[in-house]
Amino acid sequence: TDGLFQWDITNDATFRINSTGNQTLSGVISGTGSLVKDSTGTLTVTGANSYTGDTTVDGGTLSLGDGTNNTTLDDAADVSVATGAVLDLNYAGTDTIDKLSLGGALQTPGTWGASGSGASFIDDTFFTGTGTLTISTGPPPTPYQGWTVANGLFDGDTLTTADIESPTPDGMTNLLEFAFGTDPNVSDNNSLTVTDGTTFTPGQPVVEEIFSGGNPVKLRYVRRKDHVAAGLTYTPMFTDSTGTTIPDPASPTPSVVSDDGGDYEVVQVPFPLFDSTGEKATALIAVVEVELN
Repeated sequence: TDGLFQWDITNDATFRINSTGNQTLSGVISGTGSLVKDSTGTLTVTGANSYTGDTTVDGGTLSLGDGTNNTTLDDAADVSVATGAVLDLNYAGTDTIDKLSLGGALQTPGTWGASGSGASFIDDTFFTGTGTLTISTGPPPTPYQGWTVANGLFDGDTLTTADIESPTPDGMTNLLEFAFGTDPNVSDNNSLTVTDGTTFTPGQPVVEEIFSGGNPVKLRYVRRKDHVAAGLTYTPMFTDSTGTTIPDPASPTPSVVSDDGGDYEVVQVPFPLFDSTGEKATALIAVVEVELN
């Protein structure tokens, strides 16, 4: 049943709204209990509530706020939004809670909301409105999530194909910028330069002659130190003048040649001197294929 309800409610158990209609509750909800929104329809809650329990949206839409003010969810309470349900944050600014679960998965601490809210983590599947939730507790961000937030990309909620393939100002994808340590916000599509064992400028892989014994030709590239935890796989690949990929029978482990103490290091592998027929290689092309598992 649709309706406007103005009474105050003291709840020390579970206050469950199971209606297919659109309802507005303008009174104050108090007590130690929780609020659960079930079924379809929209429940709009506009009062300055003081209940300390959790808030769960299992169906339909739960709208919090009056367009300006939030409904003061308890800072120690949790919010859970089920798959297919929506939480509308209809207020200015942010409201702090403890944990946030979206579709059954706990989310990273930080500010969460819909596009245009200014949140660090944007999710337009579970959120609408201009307000945000500030999450205090949760799993740490993945390396990619942390990188996107640190670089102001505001898309750290879920890693998608669109994320990694999104071109940056210099034409490189977010995945390559993340993998090679370059800045996704500026056009810096330059080659890697190594000054010494502790100083380098990130860039695209380079082939250099290093006369220190053995094969002097090396392929150098930047690698994240946490590439295993980040799910990154770097695969050096070499192609001869016929377009044939040259296998590297030795499969050498990349050796570190420069480490500036940060998140990245420079590694190198031998550049093959012979093509797939055993002849001296000509017109070789070297690339580093990067995958994110």
